[in-house]
Amino acid sequence: MKRHSNSSPSLSVASESPLPVLTAVDPLPEAPPTQPPPYRQIKLALDVHAGDLMGVRRVDGGKPQPPQKMSYDNFLRWVVKQKSQAKEVFSCSEAGPTGYWLHRKLIERGIVNYVVGPTCLEVCRSGITNDKSDALELATRLDRYLAGNHKSFSIRSLGISQRVSKPQSARTTRDLPRFNFGH
Repeated sequence: MKRHSNSSPSLSVASESPLPVLTAVDPLPEAPPTQPPPYRQIKLALDVHAGDLMGVRRVDGGKPQPPQKMSYDNFLRWVVKQKSQAKEVFSCSEAGPTGYWLHRKLIERGIVNYVVGPTCLEVCRSGITNDKSDALELATRLDRYLAGNHKSFSIRSLGISQRVSKPQSARTTRDLPRFNFGH
């Protein structure tokens, strides 16, 4: 083993040693700064059908954006992106024959979802309604509901299938929750 002369006689380095030369401690790379989401609140109103849905988005109290028709797969990917863009994301859809599977998927993704009672959504009662007008009206009602007008629509009780563990064929009317709507 060769000794190199150095100003410090106690320091010896082997010339055949494959060890790297250590210098001053390298600083750790800085984590990228976390940016707050660009929006405070996004509201999604959904007119749900068996094969697809019509969705309307409102961002930070702005006016409703044009309705968009989407497949469920595309919608669920899109809603994850919406969640990353706002501190809060709310959605609503009418209760219907599709059940609560979409509600559960939205809750899993961190969306606050309301399933509302089916009602006549056409404002002027002209007899003409379509998916776009229904979704726009739901967006308006969701905005009113979140602003404190709890008469804008009625929220449905959720989780019937979660509370009652019997198969659907074995249920009786006494197993279902009781609703009192003041009638």
